[in-house]
Amino acid sequence: GHHKDGFTTVTWKSLNIRAEAATGSLASPIKTLAQLDQEREALPARRNWDFRTPDTQSPNTQSPNTQSVWQNELTQFGGIGTFSDSAQGLEILVPGSNDWRAAGLVSRQSISGDFDISLRLEMVHIEPCTPHQETCVLLLTELPDAKKSTIETKFSIHSEGDTKAETQIRRLRKDGELDYQELVSQTSQSPVLLRLARRGTTIYQVYQGTEHSQPQILGAVELGAEQVSPGYLRALIPTGGDNRKTIVRFSLCEVNCRHFPFRA
Repeated sequence: GHHKDGFTTVTWKSLNIRAEAATGSLASPIKTLAQLDQEREALPARRNWDFRTPDTQSPNTQSPNTQSVWQNELTQFGGIGTFSDSAQGLEILVPGSNDWRAAGLVSRQSISGDFDISLRLEMVHIEPCTPHQETCVLLLTELPDAKKSTIETKFSIHSEGDTKAETQIRRLRKDGELDYQELVSQTSQSPVLLRLARRGTTIYQVYQGTEHSQPQILGAVELGAEQVSPGYLRALIPTGGDNRKTIVRFSLCEVNCRHFPFRA
């Protein structure tokens, strides 16, 4: 039959949601990026790791770039990959593998209370992963709760070659299996900043694609206020599939928090 064009108007009166668990901020309003930035400046404990050579560093950098300094506070992760200093930063080459393996850096100390962690980086070389594998660079933290909750902000390239800014959480299910949920995936050519910001029990996932664009909040998840244990703040690079490689350059990692037990 013939149908004429038309429209329907609906007024929502209320919406009730009941669930065993939920992701996102269902009970509290989402902060703006400007609010997150302002609150970050008020956090009392700060630490910068500038991986660039000294002649390119800002005079305000708290840590000079020698591996003997940052290796007292960070440790290399994964047992694979090549770590090389350059004038632009710490260059990490990660060979591909058909089994999930990654290289990167992890914190040696715990982090308590509200925190704000940002990683400035550059993709030097990246190529599509094999199907059902993953090639990406990610900033993650894991909480010591019963569900082993993990949250990530990341940049990925898929097997078809499309590149994405993404967020992901991982939780332990009742059956003992780990459940990975990709919450946000949007097209992006390359990252310059990955950021995780916890305020109370909410962790914000922030991403910046170019130096000339503004950072954006990709997501906000109610996760918990537990202390981040040593080894569970991580910047990782997995390369999915044999006979390929990923090269990423870390230039600067900045941490602001309530309490950070590193020596000044």
